[in-house]
Amino acid sequence: MKTFYKIEELPRQCKRAVFRVPTKRGDQFLRTEYVSSEFSVVEVDAEYLLELWRNDTDEDYFELAHGNPGTWRKCQEFHEAGNCFAHGQSKPVPLAFIYCDIRDEMKDVWKRRFIFLKEHMGRKVVKRTPYIGFTVGVTQTIWLLTYGAKCLPVMCRTENAELLQLMAGLPDGKPHTIKDLLESESEEINTVHT
Repeated sequence: MKTFYKIEELPRQCKRAVFRVPTKRGDQFLRTEYVSSEFSVVEVDAEYLLELWRNDTDEDYFELAHGNPGTWRKCQEFHEAGNCFAHGQSKPVPLAFIYCDIRDEMKDVWKRRFIFLKEHMGRKVVKRTPYIGFTVGVTQTIWLLTYGAKCLPVMCRTENAELLQLMAGLPDGKPHTIKDLLESESEEINTVHT
């Protein structure tokens, strides 16, 4: 993995994977929170992530998704994210948790029976739109994007990890469950897709 930095085990805490993301403000550090095979880490291309986020219909984040570094800096929590990243590797920020899916736009299909009568034949997909959305981590993500992060690790449900990899993942990358990451040797993770 391109952004993987190390496995860390603190006293009286679970092991966690730490990631390093290069930005114009120097390296920023993020971490996993859970030891579980239910969640995976996918390294995503920042431009693809933003493009897919703009396809989301969530009204709560519409303005942020369609924003840019100039508008993001005006976000109320933007500077708080900078304060969180300021702790560096001594206190990494939790990974953003996102969801991804494909939204189908449907159209009714009708067959004309007589001049004025039609029979409903069913529905068909007329457009498929892939999208991502945020459960947590919007502000830290826009902070990283504002300062030029080209790729970043994000967390998602393992059942969606392959789809996210396909839609926005780094070329030659692959999703890793958090459990597998924490059980792997650091060298193994770094050499798989660097």
